[in-house]
Amino acid sequence: MGLFMKILPSTKLALLWGTVFLFAICNAVGWFWLHNKTYDEEYLKSKNEVQMANRAFVEHTEQIINQADTLLQAVRGYYLQSDSVRQSEDFIKGLGFDKKFIGDVYIIDSQGSIVIPTDERNSIISSKNRDYFLFHSSTPEDKIYISPVGLGQITKKEQFRVSRRINRPDGSFGGVVMTPIEPKAFANYYRRLLPNSDNAAVLVGTLDKKMRARSPDPSSDLWQKPINTELWDFFAKSPSGAYRGISGVDGIERQFIYDRVSNLPLVIVTGFSDKDVEHSVAEKMPVMTLAATSATLIVVLLAAILTVIEFQRQTMQKLATMDALTGIFNRRYLISIGNHEFARARRYKTPLSLMMLDIDHFKVINDTWGHPVGDRVLQAMACVMTSTVRSQDVVGRLGGEEFLIILPETDTIKNKMIAERIRSLIEECSSAHADDGSRIHFKVSVGIVTLTPEDPSFDSFLSRVDKALYRAKETGRNRVVEG
Repeated sequence: MGLFMKILPSTKLALLWGTVFLFAICNAVGWFWLHNKTYDEEYLKSKNEVQMANRAFVEHTEQIINQADTLLQAVRGYYLQSDSVRQSEDFIKGLGFDKKFIGDVYIIDSQGSIVIPTDERNSIISSKNRDYFLFHSSTPEDKIYISPVGLGQITKKEQFRVSRRINRPDGSFGGVVMTPIEPKAFANYYRRLLPNSDNAAVLVGTLDKKMRARSPDPSSDLWQKPINTELWDFFAKSPSGAYRGISGVDGIERQFIYDRVSNLPLVIVTGFSDKDVEHSVAEKMPVMTLAATSATLIVVLLAAILTVIEFQRQTMQKLATMDALTGIFNRRYLISIGNHEFARARRYKTPLSLMMLDIDHFKVINDTWGHPVGDRVLQAMACVMTSTVRSQDVVGRLGGEEFLIILPETDTIKNKMIAERIRSLIEECSSAHADDGSRIHFKVSVGIVTLTPEDPSFDSFLSRVDKALYRAKETGRNRVVEG
């Protein structure tokens, strides 16, 4: 060994160990570079996911609250017109609305007594000191009110209430129409889109700064406490944006995305933490360390990451535009496309038609066979429509059992032909399987309209086809009526 050391020049030893040391330094630098790069990508990925989830939450919240408000205004109008508790209660029972999010409809008189539902338990309960009652009794304007979360006097469940004032003919306070909504229903929806452990989503009132829903669920004592957070400083400057801060609920620092819910006094805030990003990075670093030995493997790995990001972006986009039950477009996307096609038809003076369809006696199907069978009927309906229309036509679900088809470059004659074809196919062929194996056949009523110079907007155009559908149902159902 001594002879070997003498033969081997010291400069070569220095070069050898220098090369090893340089390789170790480069390897360490490369590892840290890969770590930081991966962290940035995962951070951006998490931010994009949260942004898209937040938009989906805003749309979902707007849809549920507007649905509840529409229900309240319809019940209030019927109650004032009929001036009958029994008829109004029958009217409410006949609405057949989805109770997964929206609870029963209550009518409270000017003294705070529950008039509807006519239940013996309700007769001994007073709503006189409830916040929604106090608000409407002291506010003459017809405003929607979304109360903080509290325990229901009958259900003993945590819920917030959506309510409207009832005015007597002379304008004096006549009571309140109200429906409760459980925060847990919103929280379950949030969790489906945000599975990571430290992700959080919260629906907050902008006036009282109190939560209406949150995932993860907060402790019961926090519902009535205003949230103290940096959100309000940012919200005062802009109705939507991003900020980094510490949660006023669980004390975890997160990157937050927030958006106001339409013109409602609500804001959705969604956030992710560094812990979740670091967890994602830790899972990928062993693969990346191995991939660093080959430029080809690095390219493949980066391509895989980009593919995952794009797949998740498309998934979130689909959630924001598609109806989850039927797989066709949802109401928001239909309205957006409708406005676009309306403007295009006006600009180029081309024909444009609408077709609105409603499943006849759908409530009877649900009441007789159950909601799972009703869901299959809706899916069968969507299948018939999508397999019948042309590629340029847009098919979607407005809500409940109502569907809309937008037909560009289509005049009245073609519109009627397509409508009759769909109606007859549904009458003759469409069916859904009940749980016992029997087939449930159903029919539809159809309203159709074609654009005229007198239509000032897509909303008025949509209103015309809705009226045509109403006439089809009024005149016997299972028919096409032109508006």
